[in-house]
Amino acid sequence: MVQTIHPDAIKALINGEMGAPKSILGRHQSKDGVSIRTMRPWADTIQIINDETKEKITMEKVDDAGLFIASVDLSWAKVPYHYEAKTFEKIKESFDDPYVFARSGRAHV
Repeated sequence: MVQTIHPDAIKALINGEMGAPKSILGRHQSKDGVSIRTMRPWADTIQIINDETKEKITMEKVDDAGLFIASVDLSWAKVPYHYEAKTFEKIKESFDDPYVFARSGRAHV
């Protein structure tokens, strides 16, 4: 189940008025699972890739400004992952989550 985010928080994030974007973006664990969220305005689609198992999960675009969310099980709570996006121009890019430590140094592709 995709966790909902208050519309005012989304608006503040999009307008650059969010003082703590980590409160919305990145990996968020609850007792029921993990919610992973990213913002990529120029992305048409985004998948999360588990760096250990190579499992791919397609994220749901919840706002036209580029907010994507995926709900995953608790096995994702501590595993390294990255994103793969396809832009509206059909360009593929791979990037890390800036809100998770231990970066791999993955650059835009």
